[in-house]
Amino acid sequence: MLLLILIAVSFYALAAATPQPIIYDTDHGPFIDDIFALGLLLNSRDLIDMKVILTTSEQPDLSAICVSAQLFKSEVSGIPVAMGETLPPYEDRGGVCAVPGLLGFGIEPECRKVYETTEEAGVIEDGVAYAAKLIEESGRDDWWYILVGGQTSLKRLIEEYPEAASKIETLIIMAGNWCSGFDPYPDVSAPTDETNIGCDPQAANYVLDGRNIVFPNVYYVPVVVADVIEGEDYARFVEAATSGTQPIANATLEFYQIWSTASRANEDLLVHAEAMTYDPLTESVPQFDAVAVMLALELLSMEKDSSSCGGDGRLSAFQFEAVHFLQNDDPGLAEFPDTPRSSFSLRTDATNDAVLPEQCPGLTEFTFDPDDTPEAEYPILATLGF
Repeated sequence: MLLLILIAVSFYALAAATPQPIIYDTDHGPFIDDIFALGLLLNSRDLIDMKVILTTSEQPDLSAICVSAQLFKSEVSGIPVAMGETLPPYEDRGGVCAVPGLLGFGIEPECRKVYETTEEAGVIEDGVAYAAKLIEESGRDDWWYILVGGQTSLKRLIEEYPEAASKIETLIIMAGNWCSGFDPYPDVSAPTDETNIGCDPQAANYVLDGRNIVFPNVYYVPVVVADVIEGEDYARFVEAATSGTQPIANATLEFYQIWSTASRANEDLLVHAEAMTYDPLTESVPQFDAVAVMLALELLSMEKDSSSCGGDGRLSAFQFEAVHFLQNDDPGLAEFPDTPRSSFSLRTDATNDAVLPEQCPGLTEFTFDPDDTPEAEYPILATLGF
């Protein structure tokens, strides 16, 4: 898997004529895979030009502080950090994201300590407006938007700045869960709800509603492709992190260790079990968000259209004609006994299971009829194998 060479120096041999401008939207802080994903992006600036980092989370101001702290410890400057939108009220969320206090923020003390020492301390308060202005003034219509959290900020961008949103050519989202027959989280079997969708299922449906916007290229990276970095590959990362010459890798490992210690100490946190399971000295936790970043890097080596995806056999992009995410107030949908209603990923019946990659043993049995939803869904590509 491509993730196994994450962060290590000279890990990717692609070359781009000019770096691709992107907006990076993250819920940085509660989960450690956000730290790894940002580290990977920072290590790939020959391919990707991050014009702004948006933080969409329960505490977007604190997430922005943590992003700034990671940039500082990585010895990277010049990338604007901006507060995105706050996630909706708990009653409008689903799954684990709907439980007050469960996500937590174990690295908060370290983030604040580092942030207070940075010369570039300060974040942009209205990140959505800032991103819209960047896009509108760029004169380009080929922007990429990489999203590894709730879609609340992107929804506002579409609603309030439709001209800017129309210039986003490629949308890459780490979210969703259409596969069954595997365990996406410790002691949790799929199909199940997915956290990034659960943090704002209404926004996720809004983004895929053709009445609002139709993005030319939409790639979903669901939880089935997440994996742990271990063995020789993780040792390579640790070697880079402790070499004294790779500050990006060093910052990633340092925050991982701090997160692990804090999360192990608090049994009430969602990530406690994960922190207790994985050892920062020998392995990573399962990487979800970093896979979305890896997909972006992979796509930069291909034609920017759906027909080229997976042309070299490393990606298995599966087209869904329509998808929907259950909301608490969904009208006209069948009941799903013995399962949480909110944040489940649905598909239509018109899907051929025969071409599924090995990583996805089967598709979820939970389906929907697009005629029963208020949205006008349009096709997406889901990376079910990597």
